[in-house]
Amino acid sequence: MAFTSETATRNSMCDQWVDLLDVGAGANGTLRITTAGDVVLSEHALTSPAFGASAAGVAIHNAIAQDPAANATGAASKCKFYDADDVLKYTGTVTSTGGGGDIEFTSVNFVIGIPVTIANGGTMTFPA
Repeated sequence: MAFTSETATRNSMCDQWVDLLDVGAGANGTLRITTAGDVVLSEHALTSPAFGASAAGVAIHNAIAQDPAANATGAASKCKFYDADDVLKYTGTVTSTGGGGDIEFTSVNFVIGIPVTIANGGTMTFPA
């Protein structure tokens, strides 16, 4: 038999989870998009706080800064979220639109010097 979490518990757990990105001496956390081999393709400053308050166990991310010029050319595969002390907290997947990744781009083929924008509306969810 599996346990289920009440909404207030889900909200509390989700808020604690996303608030880990706001911890540290720096001004904000960072999102890095990397290749499968961990080459950093783009780097984006997170807003502080990185996410809004949870509702129904779901927190929506606040604005993520554009990287005005990709750092390298390559195929994006991972998204890595770091806190304000530059400590890795979460790693997710990157795919093309419709591919089911944690972050989806029209194309995962990044080209050095081309701006990279992350759309608003991404979420972190704590399950029931």
